Amino acid sequence: DVLRAVSEIGILAVGMTFVILIGGIDLSVGAVLGLAAVGSAVLLVENDFGLIPAVLIVLLVGLVFGLLQGIASAVFKIQAFIVTLAGLQIARGLARIWSGGQGVAIAYGDGPGEAPLTFSLLGERTFNGLVPIPALIFVVIAIAAILFLRGTAFSRHVYAIGGNEKAARLSGVPVTR
Repeated sequence: DVLRAVSEIGILAVGMTFVILIGGIDLSVGAVLGLAAVGSAVLLVENDFGLIPAVLIVLLVGLVFGLLQGIASAVFKIQAFIVTLAGLQIARGLARIWSGGQGVAIAYGDGPGEAPLTFSLLGERTFNGLVPIPALIFVVIAIAAILFLRGTAFSRHVYAIGGNEKAARLSGVPVTR
């Protein structure tokens, strides 16, 4: 149960590691998670989307949301604290609008108003009922991030920007990108 409870936060922490390494801050990450959760529930239950289209739409929403915040911070030179504080409020408002201000109950099944049974796998356990699937997803993401941070040119750029942004820029690192 503890693994299941911390896996979502662990996945967010992996992403936040990159933000912290460049010397940034992101206050909106929890609200964007809430937006994704509400969006998934609405698309699966109320709009009868399939699992793959719903996940792709929610990922696209998160990507666009992060891209807009990144552009506001990097290109327009607005402090990340301010951008992500505003992003937090915007994400919470969008989640409220998307759900119509109501909670969305999720029931699994094949009928209208029910989320696909495959979505319920996120609550299941594997290896004789010992390990929750979200914990496995977290471990895979964490291992991928570790390998990425240890062996790519992009990761060296991330560390350089966090160490000294001006020196990284003068060294040819595309800091704004």
